Amino acid sequence: MSTAKKIEQGIESFGGLKAMSQAIHLAQGVVEYSVDGKVLNANSKFLTIMGYAETEVVNRSHDFFNPTLITESFEYRQFWEKLKRGESQSGEFHLVGKNGRDVWLVGSFSPVFNEEKQVNKILGIFTDITETKTELKVRMDIMNMTSIVSEANQKGDIISMNDKYPEISQYSKEELIGRPHNMTRHPDMPKEVFKEMWATIGRGKMFRGVVKNRAKDGSPYYVDAVIAPILGENGKPKKYLGVRYDITALELERQNMRGILRAIDGSFAYIEYDTAGNVISANKIFQDFLGYQGEELNGKHHRNFCEPSFVSSFEYREFWSELNAGKSKNGIFKRT
Repeated sequence: MSTAKKIEQGIESFGGLKAMSQAIHLAQGVVEYSVDGKVLNANSKFLTIMGYAETEVVNRSHDFFNPTLITESFEYRQFWEKLKRGESQSGEFHLVGKNGRDVWLVGSFSPVFNEEKQVNKILGIFTDITETKTELKVRMDIMNMTSIVSEANQKGDIISMNDKYPEISQYSKEELIGRPHNMTRHPDMPKEVFKEMWATIGRGKMFRGVVKNRAKDGSPYYVDAVIAPILGENGKPKKYLGVRYDITALELERQNMRGILRAIDGSFAYIEYDTAGNVISANKIFQDFLGYQGEELNGKHHRNFCEPSFVSSFEYREFWSELNAGKSKNGIFKRT
């Protein structure tokens, strides 16, 4: 290949790289650091994201943008040591913008090498995800306020939880972490329910059901539980997220009402109609009272149990009109 041709290809390649660089600078925040972590320059996108002018950040150390707790950590020091060794670092980064504003970026820090293959600066390229993270935080705050949340590993052992879990279960976080979720399972809960749950989430599907648990003091509590698998790159569950709503008061009220209905059913004649006046169901006392058996009453109209003179009267039409308007009727009713 002629020298002229090589030069021509080099110019074309340079033109392509320049266009790519311009596109990156328009779409993403870009900042350059020296090997010791001082800002060399930053593009307008990065400065806008962080809320600073270039003169405010040049020659500043990288930790100028980071929360104190992060910069003092071993992980932070190790992060920069890896960059100095020529290892790129990518992920989500929590920075602090002007006036203490939280900023979340996703992107990468990449070492730039000189001709001697030594790292002579660090290039950071980022996308601002602050709005998304802020919205996610609001959602998480709401969930943590209203729900019992925990994460479990593949074996079902608890690896993390929110404050509501120990509050409801009466166990401390230290007592729960590393223990299987079934330590709070109430003995009344059928094992088949949990077999179904594990079969469902093991296939990568979500499970939902009402679960009766037992607190540390032995008292029962009920939750409406949703268990979702979090899948790894291989498409298989790597851990599980559980979100539960405390429905103890509602469940106890439901059981109380069920007990009342059983008491009524065992003591009084009871019949249920649809809004058109057709029988939906009747208990045995009512059936025996009128001489019916099984489902013989089902589908029959209310008028079948009334005298013809009452059925044809204004009072009868008004009776059903008021019932359909939501008004209760009580009194002595003759049945035939």
